[in-house]
Amino acid sequence: MNDNGVDYTKIMSEDRQFIIQDAPFNGKSVVYIMSRDQRVEDNHALILAQNLAIAKKVPLYVLFVLMEVKSRSYEHYEFMLEGLSEVASSASKYNISFVMRAGHNDLEILRFVQEVGCGALFFDFSPLKHARSIAKKVANHLKIPISVVDTHNIIPLWIASSKQEYAAHTMRRKVHQNLAKFLVAPSRHQKHPYSAEPMTSISPDIALQFISKIPKSGIKISQKSGENSVRKHLQTFIKNSLDTYALQRND
Repeated sequence: MNDNGVDYTKIMSEDRQFIIQDAPFNGKSVVYIMSRDQRVEDNHALILAQNLAIAKKVPLYVLFVLMEVKSRSYEHYEFMLEGLSEVASSASKYNISFVMRAGHNDLEILRFVQEVGCGALFFDFSPLKHARSIAKKVANHLKIPISVVDTHNIIPLWIASSKQEYAAHTMRRKVHQNLAKFLVAPSRHQKHPYSAEPMTSISPDIALQFISKIPKSGIKISQKSGENSVRKHLQTFIKNSLDTYALQRND
């Protein structure tokens, strides 16, 4: 319950979570498929996954599947892998197991959930058709609870609007109606009380080998990867640029 009297736990469980498949929990672990939202802190999908894992007294795994996307360059993957190494380190501090595999998303997910006896599965949300289809493909082969959690947007997409918006002013009203409810800091993770069995995960060297044939674009990235760097960048923006943002945002 926050200072405004809002039961935030209820918001997280009922509004940020979109149930793809409703079924009884049946397994010995909970798995969160990390894809779009590559961070540990302020991650609603990971929070919900841990809440369930603690309630069921089972280990929690985070799985990331490395796969080649034709529109991305080598530099993109190099930057991403640097950030994911920080994710793995941060997760371990909470006794959460981070595992990386390489290959086709749905096949690797199905293989992994069988290995760990997954009893419930969480995905982070993406509006893209391919990403959405993966959760549906996986659900066709499993009889466990499967959910998508919008941890990317301040207001979950299905709450913000149920249709395609044709103008900013029609969307703005809906945002204002829901902003105060959702603009609340998420709860913090706790050290997970149930340890996971060690699982095979590709090493940084193998990951770099996997992306070695992806063409380079020549772009130079000055920003350091990882959520700690992002937080520092945000604080710099708040301190130096937020006051003038309204007037200079289009420059």
